[in-house]
Amino acid sequence: MRARIHTFGLQIKQLEALEVAELEQSDYVLNIRLTGEQSVKVWRRVKVSGGLSLAVLADKVITPLMGWTRNYHAHVWTDTRDGSSFGPKDCMAVDMMWMTQLGWESVPETKCKVAHLWRKPGDVAEWMYDLGDHWEHDVTCKAIRAPTESDGKVEVLEGFGACPREDGHGASQWKDDLATLRSGNPQKKQETLAQIYNSMNYAIKGWMPWTNPQFDHARFEQGEAVERIKDALSLPLSYRKGSKSLIMPLAPNALETHAEWRKGKKVHTLNTPTDGGYIIESTTGKRDGVSARACAMCGTPHNLRV
Repeated sequence: MRARIHTFGLQIKQLEALEVAELEQSDYVLNIRLTGEQSVKVWRRVKVSGGLSLAVLADKVITPLMGWTRNYHAHVWTDTRDGSSFGPKDCMAVDMMWMTQLGWESVPETKCKVAHLWRKPGDVAEWMYDLGDHWEHDVTCKAIRAPTESDGKVEVLEGFGACPREDGHGASQWKDDLATLRSGNPQKKQETLAQIYNSMNYAIKGWMPWTNPQFDHARFEQGEAVERIKDALSLPLSYRKGSKSLIMPLAPNALETHAEWRKGKKVHTLNTPTDGGYIIESTTGKRDGVSARACAMCGTPHNLRV
């Protein structure tokens, strides 16, 4: 453990030593694309500040931009130049059990900014969401604007393709799901639609197979993505020790007992399904630290009043 801490300390010092002051004041155009042999065409393009931390970029920009669920699954960044990995500190998401397949630990993502990871157009970093389902994303720097032409605001530029469903067993299964919707028998189509519409990231829409019988896999609603990012920016950074989790209480007061384990934290019940299960998430109520701050209105990390 001591050797790993020493390595992380060295990596952090190397990041701090990089001359990226001008890049931190520059706006970046990033292209996020689902990758992998079985992946379907899904991509997004967004403008962000080079001064934004990877923590904010992942939690408040890319996750809602793609259509994933905040603070539900773990994620890991990989610098393709040297293999360095960055991720949320002390994450307790259920899929962290698979972290050992990717590396024992990662450098806290609050220590790294956009300007550190992408230093010129064409640079690519990998972002994996959900360490169990392995949703791999290539994040490519398409352009870097001069500081004089930059405002630091988050801006959704364009995109294509519907986000896959959460907990859907990865790219191969999603490809099969879409094939079923195109050419499966009516019963299979109905079952697949129900699985999609009941998933964590689609249930909020309130869709039903009989009210929305046609699932458009090419659909990307820019306005919806903008609203999701606005909502994320207006809230504190996700508390990773309190990631969303499913609780199946065996007694009526089990949820209250569970809340007592997290003293000093607020436990939110997100749903109460008829089978008695609860999705819960914890928050601290604390303001974001300096390294994870961004304007709650526009997403710029610059000139913030604290």
